[in-house]
Amino acid sequence: MKKNKEDLEKDATSTLTLPDFLDFEDASARRLYQEKAVPEQKESNFQTILRNAGTDAVNKASVTKSNLKIKETTTGDGVINFDKVTLAIEGYYSDKIKSNILASKLFNFANMEALATNAVGQDFTNSTSINLDLYDIASKIGRNITSRSSKSNFKKEVLEALSILKRIEIKITAEMLRGKDAHDRIRSTNLLNSFDYSTKGATKDIITLRFDPLFMEYLSMGNLMPFRKSLLKITDEACYRFHTELMQYSCIPKNHAPRKKGQTSPVQGRIITLHTAIKWIGTWQTLEQVKEGDRAYSRSIVEPLEKILDDEHGAVLKWEWCKAKGERLTEEEKENIAKYDLLNDLSIHFIEFKNEEDFIGEIYNGAGRIIEYRDKQAKQKAKRIAIAKKAQPTHEDS
Repeated sequence: MKKNKEDLEKDATSTLTLPDFLDFEDASARRLYQEKAVPEQKESNFQTILRNAGTDAVNKASVTKSNLKIKETTTGDGVINFDKVTLAIEGYYSDKIKSNILASKLFNFANMEALATNAVGQDFTNSTSINLDLYDIASKIGRNITSRSSKSNFKKEVLEALSILKRIEIKITAEMLRGKDAHDRIRSTNLLNSFDYSTKGATKDIITLRFDPLFMEYLSMGNLMPFRKSLLKITDEACYRFHTELMQYSCIPKNHAPRKKGQTSPVQGRIITLHTAIKWIGTWQTLEQVKEGDRAYSRSIVEPLEKILDDEHGAVLKWEWCKAKGERLTEEEKENIAKYDLLNDLSIHFIEFKNEEDFIGEIYNGAGRIIEYRDKQAKQKAKRIAIAKKAQPTHEDS
């Protein structure tokens, strides 16, 4: 039974629910360790999306090249196993499908539009169809399609990306969403049933996406999360992958709750290891692989990662290299940052995100609830110990 959004009482904790996915030489060396700053954007560019293991998987799979293991079936399909879901891509091998980040961008854009138009929301679905304007898409991802040829080429790219999304089937293996087992309600669903491009009339250049009703139901079970729209303008695939992962990671309230009282090191949501950064990107050589190869750590990892962190459309305003638990580097370490032993223990401290005030308040609200719960549990434990201790029978010596 469909429910309209206005019929539902606003869920003050909907954005707070914890997603269940959720761990050179000389001058160049000195330049790389230092805190980086990118000019802050003047206005907020966040829009809400619904997130679950399936949406995460689609974004991870929508890249030109990846370190993901894609199994080939007897029918030529591709299968990718994730922790909580499995993606099946029809004809991945037999039709030589080549995905790209445009498919991920369109998917995230459609997710935002579905919520904005009230087609879907947390725990309700009103429609399975979404209309996207080609010019609006181009504007959001930073493409100029004023000329006939640029528009024609972009239209072709968009339709090819949508055809890839149409081939995807999500199979839920084990996923808890806001305390409920998604597998009990939905075992598998196609992503997109069909799409049409209008070439004339009042709807010219409008693309109508028709999602599988089961997918929309699955989407409505997800967690609300702010999405930074400027990420859609990132053109480099590695950079886009990194910042979408970082956005998800930094919006989990649990990651902003200190693990212990009096903690002085950065909270989990403010620091990641170099190994995690490479894993998020998903297409680079690991530190060990570079070590076994030409050992060009600066060219292969340090310099390109610095470029990603400083991207004008990315999420980071200020950051610095550090060691585990946020420990700052010594002068000698700053001079020798591109060395294996240091890189193996290197982390990135995110001092400030762009437009942080526009989204961090709700995240801190959720983190505060977690801290309150922990304190309550600790007090209850201490009280119970005291009760049990007092209730113990006394022993009298003979």
